[in-house]
Amino acid sequence: MALWGNKDDYYSAGTVSVKLAGINTYYADGILVEKSSGINQTDSDTTPPYSGQVVYEVLGSIGAGAGTSFGKGVGFAKTGDILKFGDVIGGTYYGNGIVVGIASTTLCYIASTEGFSSTIQDTNLAGVDYTVNDQPIWGSQTERWSQGTLSSEEEALAGFVGLAFSMSPTGVATDKFVLDGPYTESFNADGEPRVLVGDSISTSLSTGGYGGLGNDVSVIGASAKVTIQFGPLTQNAAVGVSTVAISTGGINLGDTFQGNNICTAINRIGLGTVGFAATIGYGLTSGNVVSIGRTVSNVFTNDGTSVVSIAATETVRITRGTGADKVYLGGISTNGTDSSQGTVYEVAHGGWVGVTSYFDQAGNLRVKTETLVAMSGIATGNNPVLGGDPAVS
Repeated sequence: MALWGNKDDYYSAGTVSVKLAGINTYYADGILVEKSSGINQTDSDTTPPYSGQVVYEVLGSIGAGAGTSFGKGVGFAKTGDILKFGDVIGGTYYGNGIVVGIASTTLCYIASTEGFSSTIQDTNLAGVDYTVNDQPIWGSQTERWSQGTLSSEEEALAGFVGLAFSMSPTGVATDKFVLDGPYTESFNADGEPRVLVGDSISTSLSTGGYGGLGNDVSVIGASAKVTIQFGPLTQNAAVGVSTVAISTGGINLGDTFQGNNICTAINRIGLGTVGFAATIGYGLTSGNVVSIGRTVSNVFTNDGTSVVSIAATETVRITRGTGADKVYLGGISTNGTDSSQGTVYEVAHGGWVGVTSYFDQAGNLRVKTETLVAMSGIATGNNPVLGGDPAVS
C-alpha cells in the first residue's frame, strides 16, 4: 500500500452514514469478519478469536446517480484511501478515516474515529456528503491534523466602548444599548474598536471585574427608538392638560413623553415644563416617574434582555469569541498554488498541504499552511464536483 498518491479527486457521489456504535464487524489477522451474535467486541479486546482491531461501518446511499461506488475500479474509493466526512467549504467538516476494507459499492470500513471531532455522534454522520483522496496516511493518523484535538473557542478582548445614554436607570429590562459612536470599520480607522454581531457586552462591577448584560449582540448600528432617560414629575398634572412640569435637561423637541395613559411627542419645551399636542387622560401626581424616548442611531441590540442599570459614564467592555481552530489536509495543484499567491490562502508549494484557519480577536480570518509533501501533479476537484463518473465514457 502506497503511503500517499496524487489524487484529491476520486469519485464521491451520494452520501454516507457512519455507525459509531453497535459495530458488527472487526478485523482478525487482517481478515474482515462478522461478529458472532451476542458477543461484544471492543478496541481493547485481544481474546481469541477476537484479536484484532474493531472497524467502523460506512454505509453508502443507493440510487442511480445518487449512490456510492466504493471499490468500483480505477477512480473510486479503495483500501488505503481517506474518506472525509462533511463539507469543508460552506458546511460542517467532521473529520476523516482510513479505508481498511470494502464489502460492496455501498459498504466500506474505516479503521478508527480518531480523526473525528470528539463531540461527533451518529446523528451528525447520517447521510452526509463526503470526498475521497489518497493523501498521506500518516497525516490522517497524526494528532496535529485530527478534528478531535482542535482548540476550543476562546473569548478575547476586542476593546472598550462608551454609552451615549444611561440605560435602564430604574432597572427596567432592555435589550438595546446606544453607543457613543458607530464603532464600524471606518470608525475603527481612528483606533477605536469594532463591534461585530456575536460580540458580548459587559460592564464593570462594584465588586471588581465585569458582568454580562445579556446575550450576544444580534443587531449592529441600527436606528431605533429607545428610552434615553426617566424622570419624576415636579408638580401634579390634572386630567386634560397638555403641559407637565419636569426637569428638561437632556430633552429635545420630538422626543416621546410616556406616562400613565399617554404616549406622545413633545412639541414645546418651557422653563421646567414640556408640552405636547395631546392631553393627558389620567391625573399625574408629583413624583410619578415618566420616560423620555428618542429615535437614535448606533443602537446595538442584544439577543436577550438585560435587567441592569448602566450609567453613561461606565466603561463597557466588548469581548469576542475567536472561534475554534479548523484544520484540513488537502491536495493543492500547481495551478492552485499559483492562484493563491498574494491571498490569505497563499501556500509555499503545491502537494499535500495542511491548513489551519481561525479568527483573531479583531474578527479577521487567519490562515496558516504547512506543506507536508511537496510534489507536482496533484489532481484536484473531488468528483463529481468537477467531473463525472470515471467508469462512464
